[in-house]
Amino acid sequence: MNAHQYYQSVIEQMKNCFALSHYVIVIGRELVGLRLDPIFPALAEPVSSLPQLSVQRALQIHIPVVGVRSQSVLMPLDFEIFLENENHKLYADQKTQRHLFDQVLPLIRFVEDFLRTRGLPYLLDYTPSGIHILFQNLFSQRATEDVRKIGFVEEDLVKACTYIDPQDIRR
Repeated sequence: MNAHQYYQSVIEQMKNCFALSHYVIVIGRELVGLRLDPIFPALAEPVSSLPQLSVQRALQIHIPVVGVRSQSVLMPLDFEIFLENENHKLYADQKTQRHLFDQVLPLIRFVEDFLRTRGLPYLLDYTPSGIHILFQNLFSQRATEDVRKIGFVEEDLVKACTYIDPQDIRR
């Protein structure tokens, strides 16, 4: 299956994913010819162009995390099992990996239940050493406050996000 065929098979699901977005972020080497930055060739296009950009042109498609008229924000949540000097067992020994995952499975189910009962759409991706969850949090819903109460943004992250590199024209 090539990229065009893949996008054709998931275009309806993609339209659903972009229902609250006004723009689509596209990335691809093919865009360099449009006089874009050759290091990171990307465009923001109207969401109505999603089928043309994905199915017809097979560009990498990304949902904007936040925008001027955003009604939601995509939020990541990762769990990683870390075994210090024995981390290789997660990748080499299936029994050890299953044993470790069995220990964190109740936590994963708790998080899934938390998102599901609050009506927050999410994507769950299992990796050899943990999970990645990407969920959509609508600004206008009570669940946004529930999620906000869980934690806080660490100072070093705030510093990293507010840093402006004078040599980087994209920030």
